[in-house]
Amino acid sequence: EWVANQRSRALALHGQLRRILYQEWKSGRFPDQQHFHIETQLNLLSSVAATCERIFTSPIPPTMSRHGLRSMTLLMIALPVALAFSVPPIVNIGWTAAIGFIYLGIDELGVQVEQPFQVIPMWELCQMVQEDILEFSLHPLELKEAETRFQING
Repeated sequence: EWVANQRSRALALHGQLRRILYQEWKSGRFPDQQHFHIETQLNLLSSVAATCERIFTSPIPPTMSRHGLRSMTLLMIALPVALAFSVPPIVNIGWTAAIGFIYLGIDELGVQVEQPFQVIPMWELCQMVQEDILEFSLHPLELKEAETRFQING
């Protein structure tokens, strides 16, 4: 619930993880070298999260989708005319249907790439990752257990 109320969830989780890491280091559970290594990895994670947030919040120009749809419509109208005198009518219908199916599929993939959170069920994945991070931050692993599970090299 705390994470859901934050303006920037990634930034809030990053700050919480850094606070926990600092507390563990101050208590003597992490040697300096391991603390530095984990802090470096957290900074890289923060950079990736910031990049993803910029991609997610960048608007997709509607002109791009409109242009693609218009050119695809023109192709679907012109293709049967272009094939009319070179192939039998049944072949013309088959080729037009096959090419239309392929291009409509490519257009649909483009829509999914442009708006992944509206089309693909990404919120469930994000919710699961959020719960995992919260569980980790509320119940941090002991250093020895972490070394055996994740093979931290110091």
